[in-house]
Amino acid sequence: KLYGWLINDFGFVPSQINPGILYYDCPTTGDYILLACYIDDMCYVPSTTHIRQQFETAITQRFKCTLLGYVHWFLQSRITRLANKSYIIDQSRYAASVANRFLPQSNTEHPTEIDKQKYAAPLPHDAIFTKADASTSKTDIQQLEDLYGYRYPVAVGSVMWLINTYPHINF
Repeated sequence: KLYGWLINDFGFVPSQINPGILYYDCPTTGDYILLACYIDDMCYVPSTTHIRQQFETAITQRFKCTLLGYVHWFLQSRITRLANKSYIIDQSRYAASVANRFLPQSNTEHPTEIDKQKYAAPLPHDAIFTKADASTSKTDIQQLEDLYGYRYPVAVGSVMWLINTYPHINF
């Protein structure tokens, strides 16, 4: 409902690359809002106080929500606003949670040299996969999930979110 309202009722346009990033451009004033949305968590940057107030009034009239002011955390990323109004985004907490979830035996706080070597690359440099290597049944997939202790799409999605939201890569 929220995502539909943002697009259909308020007029946000989702990014073609990442639909969780939306942009609103006010046709009458030229004000804009850049918004990141994940399920029911949002972080937005308005260009002016006027457009911020307009958006906050509209969303609180439509949805029961809590406006928390300047962002300090968003999806396990610590966000620090500096005196010069620039920001530092620290994703170490999220990266550690991904590592702890999918590599529970490794020590993410103080990795050993063995862990660093073991996880330096996701696959051996000479690995070549073909269609013949693909699982042929749901039973094969379930056996792999049981063997490694997690669902592959969840692991890939977690790493993709980390990479796609890493500011240094994006900007």
